[in-house]
Amino acid sequence: MVRIRFDMIDFRMTMDGHAMAPREGEFDLVCCAASVLGQQLLYSLEEFDEAHESLEKLETEIEPGHLMIRAKAKEWARAGVKRRMEYCQEGMEMLAERYPEYVKVEEE
Repeated sequence: MVRIRFDMIDFRMTMDGHAMAPREGEFDLVCCAASVLGQQLLYSLEEFDEAHESLEKLETEIEPGHLMIRAKAKEWARAGVKRRMEYCQEGMEMLAERYPEYVKVEEE
């Protein structure tokens, strides 16, 4: 199971585990979908920072079965970072609704 935790105060998203939902002879598309959503969050935060110098710090941990992203936003940029986090959370929640046995989303 993939467990995704969002902390909207600390602007942190942590994803751990594997969905283990492959069909015979196929890749695990549920796990791939969660990974893409997580990586899209990282990419959008990097782009936001490059375009506007909006972050004081962007921390990441990327390992097989683990992704952690934490953004320390400048005060004026907090709403933009929060919006990007919310978009990712909405996508993860949609995935969890469709595949509840493989994906769980929690808010800290």
